[in-house]
Amino acid sequence: MNYYEMVKKAPADKVLWTDEKNTYCYGEILKQSEDLADRLNTKAKEVIGIYSENPLFQLIAFLACSKQGQIPVILHPGLKETDIETIAEENRIRYLLSEQGLCKKQDGSAKRNLLCKQEDSVPLKKEWCMAALTSGSNGTPKLLYRTYHSWAGFFDTQNKVFQINSDTRLFFQGSLSFTGNLNTVLSVLYESASVVTYKRYHPGKWLSLINRYSVNSIYMVPVKLRSLCLKASEPIPQVRSVFAGSQHIDKSWSDKLLRTFVNAEITLYYGAGELSYVTCTPIKELEKKPFSVGKPFCGIDVFIKDGEIYVNSDFLADNITKPATVHDRGTIDSSGDLLFYGRGEDIVNRGGVQVNIISLENKINSMEGIQSAAVTAVESDSKGEELILFVILDDGFSIEQMRKKLRTDLLNHEMPKSIIEVGKFVWNDSGKIDKKKMRKLIGKNQLKYID
Repeated sequence: MNYYEMVKKAPADKVLWTDEKNTYCYGEILKQSEDLADRLNTKAKEVIGIYSENPLFQLIAFLACSKQGQIPVILHPGLKETDIETIAEENRIRYLLSEQGLCKKQDGSAKRNLLCKQEDSVPLKKEWCMAALTSGSNGTPKLLYRTYHSWAGFFDTQNKVFQINSDTRLFFQGSLSFTGNLNTVLSVLYESASVVTYKRYHPGKWLSLINRYSVNSIYMVPVKLRSLCLKASEPIPQVRSVFAGSQHIDKSWSDKLLRTFVNAEITLYYGAGELSYVTCTPIKELEKKPFSVGKPFCGIDVFIKDGEIYVNSDFLADNITKPATVHDRGTIDSSGDLLFYGRGEDIVNRGGVQVNIISLENKINSMEGIQSAAVTAVESDSKGEELILFVILDDGFSIEQMRKKLRTDLLNHEMPKSIIEVGKFVWNDSGKIDKKKMRKLIGKNQLKYID
């Protein structure tokens, strides 16, 4: 079984994909995938990197590779040429598929060329049917190889929790190179259901599509979900399921979600590209346990070793050490809930006092007048690490008003060294704020820098 065969089971005339421009039925998408597959004339099983900013082409190319028995991996659209070359050097990627076709590397000058690497760099297993990239937040993205079962074998479980069925019309946003998006879309297609999307970051357009096409399920990372809620001036009653992962949601934020999605079951989960889904919790439980990401899904074993979260299951990426960790920190409480504290870099040392950046961001995001905030740390000779706050303010709310609010509500060791007002955040392909790129903007003329 592969993903092309899975999708082919759906009625040809049922809507699969709707975006800001067009609507496509299953039959149309499969026809485009089959036509593309006929042009993939590799002689042996290969890892094929898919490079495109267009999520629809990403899906079509993924299914075309699946039909031909190849191993597709959707590359992050924002990758630099040097990043792609490094990924290729460390993995057996020799073909790159774009909307211009399947190309070979001949002069080494363009991203759209074949990436010729050593034959024996990564022995390809017969069971591998796809690969995914890590986010690259801690360096060059790595390839995670997967069997069909490691994702599709869990769809029944996750779809029951997230209320995905044949009637689902799910909205997502962003690139399918983000494993959360790709897994969610494939889980919807597993049910022969439909997805709706908008390629760009534009919450007003998202809301318009959600209402126009009677979307009844939403998947987003929390920071995008927050932006959507801020844009919604009234409840969205047709949505029955909202699920989000990767970041904490504070009480004021969860209250806003509950007021916006009045008829929805809202679920927060913990997972990672390496681990798949691990735990989940109804958002209503967060008031009792702010750091909880819930109890493990059925069939998932979770334990803590040296303060880090470890996972063992049949649904891990195939080329990682098992049990597996992505070095997130946490504990398991007496009722079996996993309490998530972030990664090592989310705990910073300020003059001998530890500050949890995730907790601090939640506190700032809950303040009146602040539309969205992100905190990052930079090295300091005197205090170990200093905190930098990037913030988008509500109209009419000034930096000085915000500074007074911070001084009132934050502890001394939580106060940021500098505040930078921005018009928008820089996002990575995982749908998270790209703090590494944000730090590079410090001091540039386009930002308001206030010590």
